[in-house]
Amino acid sequence: MIDFSFVVDSVLILLLALLIDSVFGEVPNRVHPTVWMGKVITFLKPRIRDVNPTDEKINGILLALFVMALFAVPAYLIIFLARQFLGWLPYIVIAAILLKMTFALKCMSQ
Repeated sequence: MIDFSFVVDSVLILLLALLIDSVFGEVPNRVHPTVWMGKVITFLKPRIRDVNPTDEKINGILLALFVMALFAVPAYLIIFLARQFLGWLPYIVIAAILLKMTFALKCMSQ
């Protein structure tokens, strides 16, 4: 028997994230992951400059991969640990909050 509970979980997470966005709108800049990413990139970008264009491109690729991993791995761990130790409902809520931080539909409509 195929387990499709991940589909139900995913739909609930998406719907809750949309509800959170419609009720609360955008999160403040001080806790917004995109702002944090920008600060990390701003800090690291001058340190990866190189006179060799090929090396600079490789450094840029490594910077992009590093920043993605820096934010994706903790998010994954938070969701994984919530599911394992807190149960299904906290997992859904935490995942929805994290997903909501990736879009701003209410803010864009204003």
